Amino acid sequence: MKTEKIGETKLICDFMGYEFIAERLGYMRPLVRFNKVTRGATFHQSWDQLMPIVEKIQTLAIAIEISFSLATICKICYKKGHHFEWITVEDNDRIGCVYSACLEFIKWYNSNPESQGKER
Repeated sequence: MKTEKIGETKLICDFMGYEFIAERLGYMRPLVRFNKVTRGATFHQSWDQLMPIVEKIQTLAIAIEISFSLATICKICYKKGHHFEWITVEDNDRIGCVYSACLEFIKWYNSNPESQGKER
């Protein structure tokens, strides 16, 4: 697995409170423990693993919009100071689009300590 994806997996695990176990030699995906189950992390490929992240972001962001048409567009609105900002990702890969937008939000969230712990 690429080092970039391992870093992304660690970032998601920290955000979600999952335990990042480690990358096993010869294993294609790092192992993650969530809900008392250990499995290979496929956040970028599995709607079952990605949707809990979307649901958590919904509690922290102002709005999240996902639209499927000719391309997939995922928008996440969050409050920055006294105004609103949007993360917008457009891609032909449906799950990749939502995954990328979630990663961008998590990076923003982690870099803004004043936003942490504030659910809508």
